[in-house]
Order: sequence, then structure tokens, then C-alpha cells
Amino acid sequence: MAPWAIPPRQWRCAIWVRLTSIQHLDLDGKQRTYRAGDWVDISKQLALKLLGEGAAVLAERAVVDVVGNRDAGVLLRGDLTSQNISAVEARFKKLGVALPVKYTDAPVTAVLPWEYTLLWEPSCTLRYDLLPVAFAWLEKWSICAPLFSYQQLARDLGTAEDRALTERVTHELRVPVYETRQLFLRRNDEAERLLSTWEVERANLSGKGDERLAFLRALYVVKPLVLALPATWLEPASAPTGR
Repeated sequence: MAPWAIPPRQWRCAIWVRLTSIQHLDLDGKQRTYRAGDWVDISKQLALKLLGEGAAVLAERAVVDVVGNRDAGVLLRGDLTSQNISAVEARFKKLGVALPVKYTDAPVTAVLPWEYTLLWEPSCTLRYDLLPVAFAWLEKWSICAPLFSYQQLARDLGTAEDRALTERVTHELRVPVYETRQLFLRRNDEAERLLSTWEVERANLSGKGDERLAFLRALYVVKPLVLALPATWLEPASAPTGR
């Protein structure tokens, strides 16, 4: 399994925009044609130019367009109170996104309530401005998940027993792991099999193993179509000056 990742050049950019017209852009040393509706990750200077010309819109301003007409929602997990859940609902409402929010007290669930589901533990930073990007990618990918770290690999997590269990499945521990507190999933057979397998893997070691290693094992077993989002996906957004 070799999950596709966004090219390194894009790890350094922080501004996603959606084009509203055809543009001929050089983003990686080669000019390409991009069409209306395409998402591009560009420099602040170019973003300001395109926004000023009306040739693009910021990701957060496109949330309603991208998510609003889909069967999508947010499934919260973790140790949450009713206040925590209400705060999430209020935040989405403020953004103008009518995303339904549900809560599950189970560690994972194999039953996805919507066609496109964000399985999210609010202790993990969520880039609200990138929600439409992730949901749009689910048209092609079964799972979109941020990498946990560029420094910490599977070999750096869990107990010796947990790592040994993982290595028997992956045959290699020098591999990145995913931030399991924020998963975008499309409701299909392989996504639901992944969640079911993850739950089985989490039960190993009396449920005391690292859930990121358990998720990695499940990925290698099920081999779903997974898009590895950059670890910078979890960093706070930086808005262009003059917004």
C-alpha cells in the first residue's frame, strides 16, 4: 500500500482557493491549465491577486457550495459534554454550513451515518477553512486522513509489544502514521471494512495499544483508497492580509 500524498511544494503553502474561471498557472515550474471549480494551493501574493480579480474564492467561503448539497455530516467522538457538542454546532452555524452533528461514545463506529462523514475528536485541531477541500476529495478517495507527524514514525509509538504486532502486519516500522482523531470517510464497503478492522485491532493488547498503530494495521489489511493529507493540515490557518 502506497497512499498518495500531496507534493512537498504544497506543504509550505497555507492558502487554498477555488478557481471561478480558467487560469494558466505555474505552481511547480511548469505552466498548467486549471478550470473553474479546481482547488489550488498557492502563495499569499497570488491568492490576493486572484481574489481581487474575482477569479477565485477562499475555501471557507466555498463551504456552503461544496458541502451544503451533499449528504454530509460530522460524527464526534471522545470524552465530550453536551456543551462541547453545542459549541461545535454553533461554530458550523457561524460558518453558514448546515452540517448535522452527531456524537458517538464508542471509540470507532463501522456504521457511517452520511455519505461523507468527518469522524472527529475535537481535541484535534480542525481547519474549518479546508472542510470543503476534504469533502470534495471524497468524490474520488474513500478516506482522507492527515499524517500525524513527519518526525514520529510507527517505530516511535506504542509499546514494544504494540510495535511488534504492527511490524508483523506492515513488515516495516519506518512508515508514517495517521492522525486518527480526524478522518474524512466516504460511505462504501472498504471504508466500513476499515472501521470494523480498526475496531478489531484496537481490541488487541486488551485495548491498551496505540490507536494510531491499530489504524495503520487496519489500513494494511483492508488496503482502501486513502489520501494522505500533509501534517500541516492540522496547523492553524493563516489568512491573507486584507481579507
